[in-house]
Amino acid sequence: MTPILEVSGLTVNYGMIAAVRSVSFEVRAGEVVVLLGANGAGKSSILKAVSGLIPSGGAVRFEGEDLAAVPAQERVARGVAHVPEGRRIFGNLSVKENLLIGGWVRTDLKSDLERVLTLFPRLKERLSQSGGTLSGGEQQMLAVGRALMSRPKLLLLDEPSMGLSPKLVEYIFSMLSDFHKSGMTLLVVEQNAAMALTLASRAYVLEAGEIKLSGAASELHDNPLVRRAYLGE
Repeated sequence: MTPILEVSGLTVNYGMIAAVRSVSFEVRAGEVVVLLGANGAGKSSILKAVSGLIPSGGAVRFEGEDLAAVPAQERVARGVAHVPEGRRIFGNLSVKENLLIGGWVRTDLKSDLERVLTLFPRLKERLSQSGGTLSGGEQQMLAVGRALMSRPKLLLLDEPSMGLSPKLVEYIFSMLSDFHKSGMTLLVVEQNAAMALTLASRAYVLEAGEIKLSGAASELHDNPLVRRAYLGE
């Protein structure tokens, strides 16, 4: 498979603190790649750098093109959508307004909205409701739906199961599996390592801003170090 995303020597600094240290990896078209690691390992910073939300060093190439001079909004237009940690929906806007904001790069908003509401019928029932009044699970659906409104080629998801009940976690991962089966490319940061490795094609394990392990998800699932550190064994 051809890499849709190539990250080379990526660095992210917050003042004097190096959050990401010369990280290199790739995501091939049509696969699911998961970034694992403890809090503070640099996972979220990598997603923000890829989507252009924070300054970074090194190179980020999407579909072979260097994104160094490409602002965040243009990266969305090119096909990179980011579902941030904590959802970051607009709580004072309605569900419909949140979704339409996500589709600002599109011209056929009606069909895009219908497609997203078919995926998330619960949102259809709450179209006029303020985003801030939704449950945690519904807000996560809204955050994902908002990203899907731009019809992304690459979907970045930061902790999609955070704060959700076990039943909703299963629903979210089932949804991501369906996205994968439909051909969508996913780069996922996730604390639930067991579920993430079941979903993923490949995975990278980060510690202190550096990649320490990488390989097929099935191989890392059976790695004794991963099982002790992330699978509770």
